[in-house]
Amino acid sequence: MLLNHALSRSGLLFSVATLALVVAAGCGDSDSDSPGGGGGGTGTTGPTTSSGNSTNTGSSASSTTGTGVPGCDDPATDPGAVNDVPATTVQASARDENDTGIANTPFQLCGFDLCLPGDTSAIGSVTFSNSQPALDRPVFKPADSLTFGKIGYPYTQQSPSPLIGHFPSMTDSGTEMVPGQTVSAAGASLVVPAGYSIDTLIYDEPDKQTFRAGTLPTDLVGDATGDPAFVMLYALGPFDTILCPPAALTLDNYADLPADSQVELWAQVLNVEEFFAGYGEWVKLDDGVVSSDGATISTVNGIPALLTIAIKPAE
Repeated sequence: MLLNHALSRSGLLFSVATLALVVAAGCGDSDSDSPGGGGGGTGTTGPTTSSGNSTNTGSSASSTTGTGVPGCDDPATDPGAVNDVPATTVQASARDENDTGIANTPFQLCGFDLCLPGDTSAIGSVTFSNSQPALDRPVFKPADSLTFGKIGYPYTQQSPSPLIGHFPSMTDSGTEMVPGQTVSAAGASLVVPAGYSIDTLIYDEPDKQTFRAGTLPTDLVGDATGDPAFVMLYALGPFDTILCPPAALTLDNYADLPADSQVELWAQVLNVEEFFAGYGEWVKLDDGVVSSDGATISTVNGIPALLTIAIKPAE
């Protein structure tokens, strides 16, 4: 897989211009009579397992269910470089899109190697204590994407104390993800593809597997991504759901980007499988175009997973 590297204010942003096409090829679209063909529909192939870091105490197995489409559970991986950051006691503050403290909610300081759990106080503060001297590429994030959007704010030795993160409130569509149907929430609409794979260890009940979305105001997007070029951010869920083939996504153009202009859609990788890019990195998922009336933005090839999506004008 070819990568174009661009340096941003927070570090390297990895651009994969052909990512959606690569994933589509990996999924395959052969019919059920062909060798390895998956066919369409929602029939599952039974549970599969993959490693994850969503639990309180560190990396563990997480379960996903396949949908009979080959390749849906195995996107391309692109491991990042190890970067151990000293982290024994870290103070953080969780705030919503209105800059209000997020009270009494599970959050994590997660490295690639270990997750530290903590519940926020009544004003949104939380302290993480680590028995180990360091974490590999640690980020501050919610424990799941049910209530607040999953964004990972990198922790470094230069981070302020407390480390402040803004996380958008998630709107639940209440709609089951059925192939061929459109699900919508908070200005985001997704055409559900033939196959998708949800992490059923975290999202273990039907009411946790509905499509969700949330947005950050434009003035908070640069801090969330580490790049002031980004002007819109949509958190999508259930987070890390693999979509196969890549799914068409339409977003309200709340940043008022010019009609008929070209944009780029990037996403942050927070799974330890390091699908699409290294842990904690932002990667280009697809190109997009603003509608002629300026109201919406639509993907060109589709997105291969439900992640947190940031949008900026095309370069």
